[in-house]
Amino acid sequence: MTLTCDKYEWDKHEEEKHNRRRKRIKLVDRRGGPSTYYGENSNGREFITIVVDGGVIRKGTAESRCDYLLLDVERKFARLIELKGSDYGDGYRQLADSYKKFKSTLIKNGYRKIEGRLVCTSISVPNHHNTPEHKKIAEDIFKECKLFIRCVGGARMFEDLDTGIIRK
Repeated sequence: MTLTCDKYEWDKHEEEKHNRRRKRIKLVDRRGGPSTYYGENSNGREFITIVVDGGVIRKGTAESRCDYLLLDVERKFARLIELKGSDYGDGYRQLADSYKKFKSTLIKNGYRKIEGRLVCTSISVPNHHNTPEHKKIAEDIFKECKLFIRCVGGARMFEDLDTGIIRK
């Protein structure tokens, strides 16, 4: 399975190409931060992991971008993943900008469901989601590009890739 796109070289930036059906997908902050995303793949479906920041979009460019793109090949479900330290507003923006960049390519390749995942180490999400600032950012992003983003505070996000249930 390859993604067809004239602008980006997707295949050159795939992680664990030899192990697409792994049971646990672990995505770490490539800059050494503590944020980590774990995807539990108990059914062994095929997932493609694309490095976006420093991969598909090279370092040193001014383009805003997320860290990873995780593709569920069988269900045609794309997850844009951002691993953040403290600036959750910037994290939301990076996910929205990545969505706008990649949406047409993903749709052209059959991906109909696209969502964002934000792991932000320095916020307390249960309290954070109730703040007017957070609600405004999330609403603005959704109005702008219809991207649904799920956010978790703390250093880790665990997602069951079959059910979509997220825990810390």
